[in-house]
Amino acid sequence: MNSPRIISAIIGQTVKESIRAKWLIMFTIVYFLVTINVPFLILIIERLLPPSTLNSYLVYLGTISYPFLPLLSLPLGALSIVDEKESGTLEYLLSARLGRVHFVVGRYLGMLLATSLVIVVGFVLAGLVVLNTSGAVVRDLAYEAGLALVVNQIMLSLAVTISAAVKRKTTALSVGIFAWFLLLILSDFGVSFGLVVTLPNGTLAEVLAALVNPIESAAIISEVTMNAFGPQLGPTVEILRNFFGGPSTGLSAAETLMGFSLLAWSVVTTAAMLLVSKFTDLA
Repeated sequence: MNSPRIISAIIGQTVKESIRAKWLIMFTIVYFLVTINVPFLILIIERLLPPSTLNSYLVYLGTISYPFLPLLSLPLGALSIVDEKESGTLEYLLSARLGRVHFVVGRYLGMLLATSLVIVVGFVLAGLVVLNTSGAVVRDLAYEAGLALVVNQIMLSLAVTISAAVKRKTTALSVGIFAWFLLLILSDFGVSFGLVVTLPNGTLAEVLAALVNPIESAAIISEVTMNAFGPQLGPTVEILRNFFGGPSTGLSAAETLMGFSLLAWSVVTTAAMLLVSKFTDLA
């Protein structure tokens, strides 16, 4: 059988199904409202805020919108394979000599295209705010969107892995939501900063908490890149800066380490998805 043609057909069908999904539509609306930040947008348009606040807005996009990204990919991906199992559709498809890996990869790429489209649209709408500013600001906004796409890819790979590994939709959805909740706790919402205060090795704990959390890693890279020495730096970045040896060197080291963390997450989750697809009885 022609594998590329099969995968392309599954991708096309998955994109259509994802776009029609109520969850994707609901998330698109919510993500638009979170990303565009209407009150802040009005103040910028009316020139009621100084130009320097635009950089704060870009930092806001990363630190606020990244934790919501798993709510797009985790529920959608967690139900993608297991739903076909429960309905019996997957058993029928596999009986027609459709490879398990081909099916999973097709599903995954289709959902990746659909979810990435939602993210890009959200950032493009936010980019309308900065069209009359310098090219550097637009470039920074594109950088933010790129980080969001990486986080989305990692979360989707994790979700599809969960979906291929379990037998029931309720289990898959529960594990997916729990994964998001766990990452949210590890993110910088005061909880990780509390570790620094309460644990004897708090600084090291903060570094490890950031490394094992792709959301936090992306937010740290965003903060360092957008405003390396400004007041928008969160407590986690300040701690990492001191941990790695000072203002300039520390920030550069932290950004590099978080970049490797995102790369490792991307490789590991994708490999796990492929391995589970190959060696698990999907039917």
